[in-house]
Amino acid sequence: MKVKAKLADIRQGLRTVRGRSALFAGIVVAVVLAAGMAVILVLYRGSLESNLNATLRQQAEDRAQLVSTGTDPTQLVATFRDESLVWIGTADGTALATGGSLRLTGSPFTDVVAITDVPSGSSVAQRITAEFEELDEGTVTEIETESLQAGIARSTDGTILVVAAAESEVIDKALGPLLRLFAVALPVAALGVALLAWNTAGRALRPVDDIRRESDRISGSNLSGRVPLPEGQDEIHELAGTMNEMLERLETHQRSLRQFTSDASHELKSPVANIQILAETASVNDEAWPDLRDRIVSETTRLKDLVGNLLYLASHDEAKGTAAERQIVHLDDLLFDEAEAVSATADLRIDIGGVGPAEVLGVRSDLRRLARNLVDNAARHAATTVHFTTCDDNTSVSFTVSNDGESIPHELRDRIFERFARIDDARDRNHGGTGLGLAIVKQIVEQHGGTIAVEDWSGGGTTMRVRLPKPTV
Repeated sequence: MKVKAKLADIRQGLRTVRGRSALFAGIVVAVVLAAGMAVILVLYRGSLESNLNATLRQQAEDRAQLVSTGTDPTQLVATFRDESLVWIGTADGTALATGGSLRLTGSPFTDVVAITDVPSGSSVAQRITAEFEELDEGTVTEIETESLQAGIARSTDGTILVVAAAESEVIDKALGPLLRLFAVALPVAALGVALLAWNTAGRALRPVDDIRRESDRISGSNLSGRVPLPEGQDEIHELAGTMNEMLERLETHQRSLRQFTSDASHELKSPVANIQILAETASVNDEAWPDLRDRIVSETTRLKDLVGNLLYLASHDEAKGTAAERQIVHLDDLLFDEAEAVSATADLRIDIGGVGPAEVLGVRSDLRRLARNLVDNAARHAATTVHFTTCDDNTSVSFTVSNDGESIPHELRDRIFERFARIDDARDRNHGGTGLGLAIVKQIVEQHGGTIAVEDWSGGGTTMRVRLPKPTV
């Protein structure tokens, strides 16, 4: 069970970024080292073979020269290294003397080398295939036929041939220590690099673990926590900063949502309670019934408008309007329609003398709601006059809706666009406001890529100025 648990831990570790990094580093190092070692072995083997051939040729040449000067061939084969042989004979293949730990059983020229292949007074390096006896302290231990590395020299008069040969195992034995070194070094180096990568990745990813642990402690009901910022100015630091900014936005949104829910509940409770009270006290036979009925209708209308605005905000918080919904909208026509509607219901002077042609690209229904909310807001706060203007320049289209009521203090001009925000709660309720009209206006303006600003009106009061992008041709 312990072994299975250990294997499971290893498999789990290899699934992590740290484990995969260490494994990848170890594999890459092993592959690179194996390739490098193979190249070294090939080059080293070639070098050993070249050196061996040169040595064998030199030995054969030296003996051929000595034989040419009359030296006894048997004296030239008395000492020779292990796993090698020397053969001195006539051009017809008759052996005059042999030596070494290997002893040819016949002529070395039966298959590979012809006598004429070696010019008089020169030497060659070739492989020869020969049958030989392997000697151990003068005793024949084995008879083999195999290929040998050989240096072949011919005497100056061409009558004597000298063959100095060695088994290929000489090279293999020389490569043995290097192969054993590589066999140990390769896994050790790969394992060492893997462990180094494991530790390095662990140190690099430690801030990520801290971020993960802190993120686990942050709940949906409490977003006040923040993940720790690593000291290094690297990608993990940027990730932590981005996460903290996201948490800040989520916390702000959560606070806004809670405030919105609380305000919406409060606003809905008021007309519902009023309607309930009026319905419980009303009687069609009561002289006050007409007044009670009008109040019920007024509260019902207020409730309907509030619910409608809430539904609009809920469905349009992220809506931008598809390309199919957007079209060329004539703002001057919308302002004329709203001016006509407010003049029929309010005892105010409606000034539309500053309205001229103005076109924007947008969602007609949203822009109509924008204009209606601005006009209704102006009419609620106007003393005697509501004034309209439009302006079309090279890059944007703007329009204003002004009223001659009380001016809005500068410190409150941003707040009026918040949901359920009122400067004077009692006055807005008496005028039928829901506290959502200007919030909807700002949302529509931003979704159309525009801006809205509150300004002082030259006529004494407040101006709402909306600026929208001009349609591109």
